[in-house]
Amino acid sequence: MIVNGGFETGTFAGWTVMVATGSNGDWNVYQGNQFPPLPPPPDGQYAATTFQSGPGAQVLYQDIAVPETGPFNCSLIVYYDNEASE
Repeated sequence: MIVNGGFETGTFAGWTVMVATGSNGDWNVYQGNQFPPLPPPPDGQYAATTFQSGPGAQVLYQDIAVPETGPFNCSLIVYYDNEASE
């Protein structure tokens, strides 16, 4: 149902990446710890992240069709680090 759910292609294949006009930042697929200080991907070799150098809006999504029969589980691993100085 989900295409490239763990980003293991090393790309955003199957995903829609949206970055609002005028936003500071973009989405990236990373491997290992090549973008310090991020931890290694939580599962597999790749993960997705967004880096922002100022205000912005980035959306990463995938439309999926969920069959009427179940049950189904949905899980998400989120890592958030705000390095902005006040």
